[in-house]
Amino acid sequence: MKQQNTLFILLVSLLWVVTGCTSYSNGPKLSLRSTGQKMDNTWKVKEAVKFGTEITSLYEDGYFIFKKDGRFSTLDTKRWVSLPPFTQDTALPIVATGEWNLLENDKFEIIYSYTFTDPYDNSTIYNDEVYEQWNILRLTEQEFWIKNDSMSFRFVPN
Repeated sequence: MKQQNTLFILLVSLLWVVTGCTSYSNGPKLSLRSTGQKMDNTWKVKEAVKFGTEITSLYEDGYFIFKKDGRFSTLDTKRWVSLPPFTQDTALPIVATGEWNLLENDKFEIIYSYTFTDPYDNSTIYNDEVYEQWNILRLTEQEFWIKNDSMSFRFVPN
């Protein structure tokens, strides 16, 4: 009887540790795969919202690639940029590359850069570096939901 109780307590403890290490606000509560293993995919945007406004159509042809080794890349087919004299806003297709790092169980950062040529002056090249922090709301093999202060994304495998 004592051995059964010990085994039961050990099993409950193990389940509690696994659950505590992989829980996101929208699930799943239990996963045997690491965050990096689940993020390792090419994702397309199912839903995008910025300051409460739905903007999914801006991402309809793009993708986000997260690799478990920390590499990150994205194709933003309609990246809005403001060009000098800063009255010429235009949408450009841009590929960005960088890396992502897990900060906490449900938070990660992305550091990436992209380069593009001014569509009005081919001799001018712009480079931008971006730093973003995101909260993971849900992460499974089929769904990846993230949110920060201004935006939220719901991804599905591409």
